[in-house]
Amino acid sequence: MLTDTTTMYLQTLASAAATSLAKCTPDLVKWNYETGVLLFSLSEASKQVFCGLLDGSVRERLSALILPDGEIRGYSFEEFNLDQINAGKLLLREWETSRTEEKANDQEKGLKARAPGCQSNHGFWATQCVNHSDSLSYRERLEKAIQTLVEQLSGQPRTAAGSYWHKKIYPYQVWLDGLYMFGPFQAHYGVLFDRADMIDDLCQQFLAVRDKLKHKETGLYFHAMDDSRASRWADPQTGCSPHVWARAVGWLAMALVDALDWIPVAHSKRPYIEEMLVDLLDALVRAQCSSGLWLQVMDAPEAEGNYEETSASAMFAYALYKSLRKDLTADGNSAKRWKNTADSALAGLITKKVRWECASEPSIQLPTRESMVELSTGQSTMPRLHLDGICSVAGLGGSPYRDGSIDYYVGEPIVSDDFKGLGPFMLALTEALRSNQIILS
Repeated sequence: MLTDTTTMYLQTLASAAATSLAKCTPDLVKWNYETGVLLFSLSEASKQVFCGLLDGSVRERLSALILPDGEIRGYSFEEFNLDQINAGKLLLREWETSRTEEKANDQEKGLKARAPGCQSNHGFWATQCVNHSDSLSYRERLEKAIQTLVEQLSGQPRTAAGSYWHKKIYPYQVWLDGLYMFGPFQAHYGVLFDRADMIDDLCQQFLAVRDKLKHKETGLYFHAMDDSRASRWADPQTGCSPHVWARAVGWLAMALVDALDWIPVAHSKRPYIEEMLVDLLDALVRAQCSSGLWLQVMDAPEAEGNYEETSASAMFAYALYKSLRKDLTADGNSAKRWKNTADSALAGLITKKVRWECASEPSIQLPTRESMVELSTGQSTMPRLHLDGICSVAGLGGSPYRDGSIDYYVGEPIVSDDFKGLGPFMLALTEALRSNQIILS
């Protein structure tokens, strides 16, 4: 049932989508993890709330990234960069729903249909290739792009425990960010193409992070670990980075809840993954500020310059709402705590971090099908919003050197409308509306 609150969520989601589409146009779109989270969020909003009315806009942007020969524009295989995998979730979703483009004698092809003379031998990562014709259908382009990403994972360097290096330039380093970048893609691919070992591998990597990166005092997680202990930022005993960075924990929370969409219920490791997520969400409940938001450096609440960060707060709200929908709570009391935490987080984001372009906050108006069609065609007059308080970027090592200190994390630029904030914000709004069974009528 629509209430003032759910109507406000609908309007805010539609306005966030308008801002996102205006900032991520087909001529400006880039293949990177930021685009991946933004387009996936738009796709989820379209599918779950807006009756598919934004599907064409998402496809238009995705199509601009997949060239006629199936190559991915702007992608570099040689980097072995997990960030480059994230947008692959959309390729799998599109591949599932797309129909083969019209060709005189075209027949439905799947990734399991290996083309003659196109072999790949990487154990359980063995992939299949489409014919290398001069003109590939949309579906064939998707297939080739998916195969490219799977080939990357087949050769991704690993630690001794089997965890992927975050990037080739960061040897032996495991970052929480990476679990989100590859995890849901790997799980989805594993289910689609009966690759049970891919599911096993992902679960093992989650549990390795649980065992090696957990911050015992809070139940949260350190940003990263250098298994070689060679980095200056790494603890000489544990290899972990110095602090708990909020958005890294957000990436992990989203990785867990999204991967559980695909990890089979009967899988022997699923109970451990669920337990890992539940423990993390309970820790997030304890760490929430009175404003409903969470601090940039979560293990140093009194640190000078620490602030309530937007993207992580949206990620946590999303993970809480989705976990509630999937009935992952241990009992009714936990469910009530998670719901109250998620509701207060979304309220805090809307009241403290959303800034409207108009002089004052617009009156609550229910989006219509007509207004969403206008939005998808770039003709929208819908009120625009801006999302403030987003940490632009944070990492470790590199040049200039990033030491993982509190001063480093709180000193990184704070920006507005970054895709890493807009995407999770839309995901949180979408899940809040799903929990109230609200779709555009």
